[in-house]
Amino acid sequence: MKNNGILTTRECKKMNIPFIYISRMIKEKKLEKIDRGIYISNDGDLDDYYFFQNKYKKSIYSYQSALYLHKITDRIPYKIEVTMYKGYNPHSMKKNDIEIHFVDKKYFYLGLTEVETAYGNKVRVYDKERTICDLIKHRNDIDEEIFRKAIYMYLACNDKNLSNLYEYANIMKIQKKLDDLMVLANG
Repeated sequence: MKNNGILTTRECKKMNIPFIYISRMIKEKKLEKIDRGIYISNDGDLDDYYFFQNKYKKSIYSYQSALYLHKITDRIPYKIEVTMYKGYNPHSMKKNDIEIHFVDKKYFYLGLTEVETAYGNKVRVYDKERTICDLIKHRNDIDEEIFRKAIYMYLACNDKNLSNLYEYANIMKIQKKLDDLMVLANG
């Protein structure tokens, strides 16, 4: 079973697997239902990031969740942070362990990429440059230690893309803030 033991009814439909097989596997305790349309095998790993995005397909990991997925933080987030476009109604998301950020739809896909979770599953996340721009734009809402470490860890990355960073900063209208930050970081 691919996706580290996680199976969805959507995948079963694509592969023409009748639902009766899922029911049998549940009765035989080979599969466990973890949510509507999502199942996990006995030897599967419960990948919270993959599971969440399977349930909320429009969500994009951002802020501290993106820092964690890109390995540019030394902290494990205590809650999932995602970005949605304005007008999306996230009424079914559990609010207590999820922080939802909203952006205009024209910025929603800026910097969208995919990364593998620790379990090897692909999830949608903003790239490092978009994540850094989000942190700069909302610096007053970000823990200072997390902010500083993220900036320094990003600048130490071999795969950073400074041209994308400056392009996104220009689009997000934070060019001056980025310039000031880069002077401090390099000075």
